[in-house]
Amino acid sequence: MTRQRWFLILLGGLLWFTSQLCAQMYTVTDLGWECAGPGGAAYHAFINNNGQVTGGGGANPPHAYLYSPPSGTTGAITADIGTLGGYPTLPYAINSSGEVVGSSIAATGDTHAFLYSGGPMTDLGIHLPAGSSSTAYGINNNGQIVGGFTTTSGVTQAFLYNVSTGMPSDLGSKIGGANNQANSINDNGQIVGSFTAPNGLTHAFLYCTTTIAVCSKGSMTDLGAFISGGNVNSWAYDINNAEQVMIESDSGPVIFVYSGGEIISIPPPSDASAVDALRMNDSGQVVGESENPISGFFYSGGTTIDLNTLGLSILGSPITVQLAFDINDSGSIVISGWPEVYLLTPTTPRQITIGSITGWTLGGSAEELVWEAKWQGQPSYDKTANTNIYDDFYAIDVCQGPTSPCKIEGTTTPIVVKPIPYWTLNGQGFCPPSGCPSGQFGQIVFSDSNISPVTVPVGPAGWMPNSITFTPSFAPSGSFQYTTNPGVTVTITTPDGIVSGPLPLPPPQLPPGEEPPWLGGAWYGGVIATIDGRGYGQCTWYVANQRLAQGLGIPYPSAYTSTPIDASYVPQQWDVIDFTTLHTAIIISPVTKTTSPGSNGDTLITYNFTIGEMNVGTCLPNGGACRFSAWSEEPSSVDRPFVITRSPTGEQSVQTPIYSLDITKTCNGHCPATAYFH
Repeated sequence: MTRQRWFLILLGGLLWFTSQLCAQMYTVTDLGWECAGPGGAAYHAFINNNGQVTGGGGANPPHAYLYSPPSGTTGAITADIGTLGGYPTLPYAINSSGEVVGSSIAATGDTHAFLYSGGPMTDLGIHLPAGSSSTAYGINNNGQIVGGFTTTSGVTQAFLYNVSTGMPSDLGSKIGGANNQANSINDNGQIVGSFTAPNGLTHAFLYCTTTIAVCSKGSMTDLGAFISGGNVNSWAYDINNAEQVMIESDSGPVIFVYSGGEIISIPPPSDASAVDALRMNDSGQVVGESENPISGFFYSGGTTIDLNTLGLSILGSPITVQLAFDINDSGSIVISGWPEVYLLTPTTPRQITIGSITGWTLGGSAEELVWEAKWQGQPSYDKTANTNIYDDFYAIDVCQGPTSPCKIEGTTTPIVVKPIPYWTLNGQGFCPPSGCPSGQFGQIVFSDSNISPVTVPVGPAGWMPNSITFTPSFAPSGSFQYTTNPGVTVTITTPDGIVSGPLPLPPPQLPPGEEPPWLGGAWYGGVIATIDGRGYGQCTWYVANQRLAQGLGIPYPSAYTSTPIDASYVPQQWDVIDFTTLHTAIIISPVTKTTSPGSNGDTLITYNFTIGEMNVGTCLPNGGACRFSAWSEEPSSVDRPFVITRSPTGEQSVQTPIYSLDITKTCNGHCPATAYFH
């Protein structure tokens, strides 16, 4: 019975074996047998390119097993592949056809090499000298098997067996040396192993059964002569179809690229002192065992990582990796999780995307405080004031909390936006297919250091598979001075550990009928503070401040409206007042209406109210007198009348327009209010 679950691995500095950081998803499968041997030894396991795994263990003495992954309507199968007559039975290699080779105890009591092809085992030892013990260490996809046999006199010799002919070949005399052994053969018929070199040391070798570009048929090359000048012991354990040879030596493991003569050292992980390389795939990626501490390692492209730094677990139980046995061309890795054997199968990395940002709804009604969590107003994309080019920006309230620096104009009362503002990121991939486990948290980090990182719990009002709801806030390091940031991005860390980013904020979706105000069709917007914003566009932020403090929505667009101010206008508290495209203010007081007789039988209708505004001069705190010599970063207010003349026949005209304090600076006294928003 096998167990599976989704598991995340963050491969240090690798983007699935490149130089970038990425999250690689795996399924972790318990293959159903234990690899533990006497005294803490581990029986090895091997994988082919179809995901089949063979390994020894499960009993004492050990048996040999073959795991086949699910296929069509057939589930995963783990089977005992049998014996030549006794145990232990130990597999050492598997090809893409699922043929397994290794050693088993024959009826005679001798250890014999075997071939398993789905039925009873084939005893390869009967074709070798009588009384010898033998082991098959490698098999390629053409049915060529290599290994070694030891005679009764104690001499070990390499052999080659062809499944198609059913006959072995003694390679010992062709390789040379007092002893030799073949460990691996690739699909080109190139064989690697070890032999006793003339200097008495053990050296790695390469032997070619056919003529190819790098060597001729029957030629043997002493690879050990290239390792430390031939003055150390070396053993070639694997050769891939790219003609890369994995060699262990007294001076450490290397990859020998035979066609180019390049020798690539395999460094230990940063927390280990040494590594023992075990297997290599066609991409030159190597796995094995690291020492001090003991752990499985993975090597690719010059980088080695300790697999125990990945926090592997299955069904909530942590896995301690003792060995990484083998890796196939798809990147699947077989490991010893002590005592179990596990298969790590890479899957397509989960893509995290943000499609839209919504939020800030007003209670349960259709009206939203900030339309889809965004609003339109100054400044323009290049932060130039008064250009009549306005962009959409996502809004964040800076005034939440008991220590809010924001005050309702003319008072010391803190601004508290009603209801609490929130964003919802709508997208894909925020949770794994099985869902985010309750009790865990995800995190959102903004590229703007003025915006606080947010930790969001899993749940309907927080982190969900397709949405993340949270309240963003500002945390400036010094005095708050925030205009806009058109380059804001977010980095998302999901509850199951995937890190994705930086992700750009998606362009705002405009209301029906609205034309994008973006210059040249490109969105230059980002994130702004709706309250206490300073710099270009202060007046617009001030308007947002006052409306949000009352639980009222920000008009869209807030910098200009299509409703002109004429004699039919009836002012109301919290109306937004625009002065062409140059300035925005708001009626912050209740409006009083009086009528009085005028000349020639006319009637005067006078509306009195207080205008609140910003960016109009240097004012004393809390609504004091203003001077008009400089731009202001304090709010100010002014009492203004709006006077309508009604003729005896009922015709109306504006006698006294609405003026702002701003008129002496930007309009030379000729900038009356031009439009309004209720």
